[in-house]
Amino acid sequence: MPSLSSYQSIVPRRRSFRPKVTPENQSPVTSPENKAQASRSKLRQMLKSKRGNLTETKANFLDRPANAHILGTSENDEAAHPHVLSPAIMNALRPHMPFAAQCDNFWLKYSMVRDGASLETPMLHKVRGSTRTIIAIETTDGNVFGSFTSSPWHTSSRFYGSGEALLWRMNSSRFTPCNIVEDPVKLESNLDIFGWNGSNRNVQFVPNDKSALILGGGGIVDQETGIEHETDCGFGLVLESDLGKGFSDRCETFGNPPLSADDFSFDIANVEVWTMTPAESVEMAEQLEVRRQFILTSLM
Repeated sequence: MPSLSSYQSIVPRRRSFRPKVTPENQSPVTSPENKAQASRSKLRQMLKSKRGNLTETKANFLDRPANAHILGTSENDEAAHPHVLSPAIMNALRPHMPFAAQCDNFWLKYSMVRDGASLETPMLHKVRGSTRTIIAIETTDGNVFGSFTSSPWHTSSRFYGSGEALLWRMNSSRFTPCNIVEDPVKLESNLDIFGWNGSNRNVQFVPNDKSALILGGGGIVDQETGIEHETDCGFGLVLESDLGKGFSDRCETFGNPPLSADDFSFDIANVEVWTMTPAESVEMAEQLEVRRQFILTSLM
């Protein structure tokens, strides 16, 4: 089973210079909070300009999956626009989820452009206790991909997760030119799905130091001896702690190729985390999640 040290040896860490902020050089214009807001605003504008006629409108955002609600965001939630996960992608993912979740509603728990770029806070903090989550990533090149998992995200010293997990990706870049109104829906409905194949149990992993979020990895486990044999494959999907960069490689756990079409590494434009819920309002969904978390905690 790969350790964090093996992850660090495979995935080069980014180094960046961050000048020290003091009361003398900090101003309302250049404060870290204002810089973060400006950065999120810049990303939103970049995505909108590059998407062209794929940019969300009230009409296509309300083209929701049948008999389902979208919670935690709306067509008026400008801070979260443009969304990564569209109704077309939602519809395409549903058949690949566990049967019990296929009729549930989509609840947006975290949006990088709305809530800030950090793995620990706010991302993991906002999705703590959430089961059946969808991670949706859009790169600066317009590639869209992500994961579905049935186990709540938490820190650990080893991989965990269930066989209901999968990786997915749009077959084409979101920046592909579209000539007619129907083309964006067809484009976003064409997904590649890579389900757990039983080669090992290395489904999901967040190291205790919260340095990365990882899906898939390791070698092939011999079903008779239980010994894991190393291969030349890597990790299926890795997000760095600052959510600025990620990595994707061929992976034994899901049998996937690199999810980013252009390279092993990718620059992140936006990340969303959605959870599936049978509730029909955010208030009801929060109450259900608290009760579920209480029960799970009591059983541990």
